[in-house]
Amino acid sequence: MGNSNHGGARPGAGRPSIKVEDKKNYILSQVMQRLTSEDEEDEAKINFLMQWCEVDPKGAYKFINEHVHGKPKETNETTLLGGNESPIIIMKPTKKDE
Repeated sequence: MGNSNHGGARPGAGRPSIKVEDKKNYILSQVMQRLTSEDEEDEAKINFLMQWCEVDPKGAYKFINEHVHGKPKETNETTLLGGNESPIIIMKPTKKDE
């Protein structure tokens, strides 16, 4: 098959380093402080969320809920054969006692 890129570790994959996450959090907190004209970081975040709630309550509440309670688990339902699917059963041979 030659060189195949179907699986295995990939460059840039995985969770970012803590240093990268800290830098992103710092930048976001600076943006919130400048948008809200607050000196205190926590107050800036609170005011930013309050302003967002006034503009887009549904989006803001969803964001807050996901960060407080965690994101709900995503599920995918798959149907086969137009809804008349049968369960797929994989039978493995058993070892016979000799």
